[in-house]
Amino acid sequence: MEALSTCRSSSIHAGTNMQTDYDWRGTAVANDARDGKGLRARLQQQGLIPAGHIVAKIFVTFRSEAAEPGRRPPFVDVLLFDATGHRDPVVAFNEAKASGNMNLKTLTIAPARDDLLDLFQDFVVELSPLGVEFGDADWSTA
Repeated sequence: MEALSTCRSSSIHAGTNMQTDYDWRGTAVANDARDGKGLRARLQQQGLIPAGHIVAKIFVTFRSEAAEPGRRPPFVDVLLFDATGHRDPVVAFNEAKASGNMNLKTLTIAPARDDLLDLFQDFVVELSPLGVEFGDADWSTA
């Protein structure tokens, strides 16, 4: 997995409304790959996550017409939160979120196309056309 950039402050996907700017919307769920081959483990093994930081969110881009010059999909933007000095990183994250002072850093990686899905044991994306709402009902077996 090659790192494309070092950690930098960023407002990832700035100006994009994830709720209305796309034809499809949905959710994703995943489990880390096992045996130290998951995304977080590999980033830590390669020294790409600074001490005290945690992975707060990722954006996986498989294809994009709007990718910045020099960024060729697939790539993963990893949002890192600095929880240095906090006993519970999740509590620290929620406190920072409530205060509006997130101070996130972004790390962009470009795994080989075949390696991207190997970062996860399970990776499921659920999409519906914009305007089609299922609500909380589980229609996956309909």
